[in-house]
Amino acid sequence: KQWYQRRVRGETFEEEVRYQKQSLERSAATSTEKKERELADIESRLRERKSTLKSIDRAVKEKEGSLRSLHAEEEQNVRQSEAVKASLEKQLENRNEQISRNEDKLRTLTADITELPQPEEEVENSRVKSNN
Repeated sequence: KQWYQRRVRGETFEEEVRYQKQSLERSAATSTEKKERELADIESRLRERKSTLKSIDRAVKEKEGSLRSLHAEEEQNVRQSEAVKASLEKQLENRNEQISRNEDKLRTLTADITELPQPEEEVENSRVKSNN
């Protein structure tokens, strides 16, 4: 229909070819610009996502470092607790031995005391000796 209208206006075939060529060039340029804008948009989103991934990676590495630090601290606390426990057990053992030695001394002293003459017996013995 367009070709017919141009024909009626007296346009030549060469003019029509030139018009079609220009139309195609404009269409191609518009399409290329559109594709370039889409590509630029995609590249922009890609840069944003890369930046986000880098931030996530940094955060993950920080958390991993924190976890390693906490794990090392926990292991140190366990070792310290075990050392304190061993020390307390040794102290308890030493105290029990001391108590046992003190009980032995107490039994010995108690036996020695019971073997001593009673004050009444001493008085009696000293009278007998003085009478002799």
